[in-house]
Order: sequence, then C-alpha cells, then structure tokens
Amino acid sequence: MRPEQRAPESGAPDLGWTDVPTPLGTMRLVKGAAGLLWANFVADGGDWGEANGDGGQAALTRFLRRHRLPDPKPAPGRFEAEREALAAYFAGAGTALDRISLHLFGSPFSRAVWQAVRTIPFGEVRSYREVAAALGVPRSVRAVARALHHNPVLLFVPCHRVIGASGRLVGYRGGLDRKAALLAHERAHRGGASPVERQTGR
Repeated sequence: MRPEQRAPESGAPDLGWTDVPTPLGTMRLVKGAAGLLWANFVADGGDWGEANGDGGQAALTRFLRRHRLPDPKPAPGRFEAEREALAAYFAGAGTALDRISLHLFGSPFSRAVWQAVRTIPFGEVRSYREVAAALGVPRSVRAVARALHHNPVLLFVPCHRVIGASGRLVGYRGGLDRKAALLAHERAHRGGASPVERQTGR
C-alpha cells in the first residue's frame, strides 16, 4: 500500500455532536449512523463555534469541509456509550474505548495506520518505525507520522502510544503534556489495579 493513495469518502448524514468533560480537558465528539468520526480536545466547551485552540473548532471545521460533511447538530443524548467509555477508560479500564464503533475518514494508508495503532495494547508503546514496519512499509516513517498527526479520533485511535525511536514523546495533536499524562495513566492502570491497590495487595 502506498502512502499517497487515496479513496473517495462516503457521506455521513445526520451528524450529531457533543462535548464530554474528561480529567485532561473537554473533548468534542462528532458521530453519524456509522460511528464516531471525530474526537478531539478543545480549549473550552460551549456552543458550536466557540471552542478554539489546536484540535478545536477550527480543526473540526476544516475536517468537515475536507470530507464534504455537513455541520453536525447538538445531540448529547446520542453519546451515552462514548461518555461511559471515556469515564471507564479514565477509571483504568484499558479496553473500554475499543467497544465504540468508528467511522474513519482518510486515505487507505491513513486508515491502515490508525487500525494498526488500535492494536497497541493499553499501557504499551511503539515507535513510528515499528508501526511502519508492522505495515510492511519500513521506510514510510514520516508518512506514518503524518497519518497520526491527522488522526481524527484521539484516544479511540490511541496515537498517544506511538513515540520516537529514542523514547522521546513527539508529535501529539492534543499536546505533549496530555500525551505524557495519558501514558502515565495507562502505566499506572496496566495491571487493572491502581498504584495503591498494587502496593497494598488489595
């Protein structure tokens, strides 16, 4: 599969959106009938068009226009599964987000990268080079990095688990502070128990 190959996108009518608070900030979610297609941190919550910052309203608007998708309507009642999954994830349930159906918009190469990253276990990391090698394109490290930079569903496609070959934290759309916090959270809960529970044996 060549990184530059693209495929036509299918429409996703009747989109809904909502904001979900998390311990690391508010996430704006968008979904259609086929699944979740956008999940990103916003600088602050509020009405449609009020959130700013990297990954905020401006980035979402560009995403919708690029894929010729309509503006979503407020629909907080449609996101109970996603809200519960995020709460469970931040409580330490490593596979909670895997149950959410995704509708990924991107080139075939990008979607292959995102699917590969979804197989990285909770609490583990891979380098960009390792992801490229797993896809059979070991020389496409930069193409893998670009695909992850454009990941439209943060956390649900856990690109925070991909790091530099030297072990450095690089290139996270949600901010490197969040990336570090997410990895620390997953390390603390990797065994299914909190640090206190592991220390006390409870």
